Formats: sequence, C-alpha cells, structure tokens
Amino acid sequence: NGECKFDCNSAGNYRSPSNLTYDLIYKQCENIRIAHKDGVCDSMDDLIYKPGSCGCPYCQCSNISSDYYTEVLSWEPSKICSKCICSDVHSSWNMDGTKIYDCDGPYSPRPIIEVDSNTEDSQWDFYSCPPNICYATTWTGGQSIKYAGDQWWNDNNDPSQTCTTFCYCPFEGEVICATGYDNIVGDDAELFRQFQEDCRWNVYACYDMETRSYDTSRFLDTYTGRDCTTSWTDECPVCKCPDGMVDGDEFYHEYLYSQDSTMAKCAQCWCNDDGNGNLIATCSSTTDQYEIGTKSCPVQHETYSCHKQASVTGALIDLTPTSCTAEDSILFSIGDYGNY
Repeated sequence: NGECKFDCNSAGNYRSPSNLTYDLIYKQCENIRIAHKDGVCDSMDDLIYKPGSCGCPYCQCSNISSDYYTEVLSWEPSKICSKCICSDVHSSWNMDGTKIYDCDGPYSPRPIIEVDSNTEDSQWDFYSCPPNICYATTWTGGQSIKYAGDQWWNDNNDPSQTCTTFCYCPFEGEVICATGYDNIVGDDAELFRQFQEDCRWNVYACYDMETRSYDTSRFLDTYTGRDCTTSWTDECPVCKCPDGMVDGDEFYHEYLYSQDSTMAKCAQCWCNDDGNGNLIATCSSTTDQYEIGTKSCPVQHETYSCHKQASVTGALIDLTPTSCTAEDSILFSIGDYGNY
C-alpha cells in the first residue's frame, strides 16, 4: 500500500518502522553500527528516515556536532576505523537544514587489521582509532597516504631498478623502511613480520627453520620500477630451487607460518624454469599447522620397483605403493613383475 515496513526474520511478519526497537535497527543496519558510539547515534531519537525511501535510517546531527571516529568489528574478525562527518542531506530529501552523519570517510569501510584465528597477532591490542598515518614515496617524488598496518614497496622512479625498499606503517610513530632483502629480514622484528605476511606465498621454499629467517641468497627479483606500489603487480621476490635440482623436480619444505607463532606448516614445491635459466620454486601449503617438532615434512619423492612375489608354497605376497619401501624392493628382488 505504499507504506514502508520491516519484515521480521523474513517471515512475512511486517512491522512499521515506528514499532521497531533501536537494538533491532542497530543489528540490521550497517551504517548505524558504524556511526554508533556512546552519546552519538545511540537511541531512536537520533534516527531519521529519508522521505519517500524504504530502507535503513540515518543518524541526525546538528550545526554544533563534531566529526568523530568510531571503531567497529566486522565478520573477519577485523577492526574497522571510520570517520563520521556531519554534513547536509542531499537536495533530493527536500529537507533544507537537515544534517546527518556521513561515515563513508577515508577510513571506512576498510579493514585496518585482519586477525586469523589460527595466528598470534599481537597487533590487535595495539590498534587504536583514529589510525596512525604514514606517507609512501611515489615515483613522481610525491607522497601517498598509508594507514596503520599497511605495508608496501616504495617507488623508485627508475624503470631499471628493482623494487627492494619495503615499508610498514606502525600503529604509532614514523614509517619504518629498509632497502635490500638482508635488511628487510634483519633486526626489525615488525618489518620482518610484515614482509612475511606480504610475501610468504612467494618464498616458502627459502625459509630456514634453524635461523627462523630466509635464505636471501636464493631470492630473485621479479619487478622493477618506476611504480613499485601498483596493486596489480607483485613486487615480492621469488625463491630459487635448492642446488642440484632440475626442472620438474618436486620437494617438500617446512616453514614457520607466522614469525610470532610456534606453529609450522609444510609446503609442496615444484621446480620450474622461468625461461631465463632460473629454477623457481612454486609452492603450495599442504598441511594444517602443527607444533614445531611434533611432525616433519615428507621426504623428497623416491621411486621403488615393487612386485608380487610367489613363495615356495605358492602363496602371494602383496606389496602396495603405500607399503613398498627401499628394503622391500631389495628383499623381493626375484619374481614376476607387473604394474602394481
């Protein structure tokens, strides 16, 4: 009948907005959850609906209202920092002088920290809103804004120079940068952790469990400037295969999933010629995390010749690929071979 109503639980139980509670609206409307904080947008009296529309309400404000930041949780879970600005409603509202909080500012909605439930991420407690702001160098010599938790490769304005200056914006203080892989994975634990988060997929095979670091001598640059911060390029190095391997070889490698953790994982890797004479290790994770020392990665694949052997009594001894070992191959060296 042209009247806007809310369908409770999508069950055909329609209710007028005037009969809804603030808690229900808060749960259903993301814009209200973002704008909400104590004393601001926290009751039905603070809400206003756009005339002629059917949807979530907005938070009213006034000429004396101040801009503010809110810190909210999203589903990841992530913490999101939003800046809410008191601004005039659009002219289509036909409500001159009415103001609402617009929370689609420069920090919203963008995850500042994403926390994996399987990792130990100490940054979660350090984060506060508004976020710390840092500046990245652009290839034109200018600056671009970065926020707390961001990591990036600085531009160098040189098409022939590799992108090897890695930076991180901490939760307080000045930007942290290092040039050259030895320095990036050097003494600054937080910069190392950020590099690992950004590039672990590329360099699984170069991780050294004994040193808890990377064998940077096997790193290979993949990208050159000018623009090292372009989101659609991958400036991370790749890892060359260990000496003695050839194109097509397969191996397994243990690595520490997070530098702050005591959990390890195994990666299955393949050696591939990149067309320039380099054997690059392309890896994928194969196992769940496990406590260091409680498991080990499979050994490099070996092939044995297995067969069925008839004993003097005529009984058959079956050797399957899962039970066949080097010793079995030697022990049962006489008999009729087949494809088993």
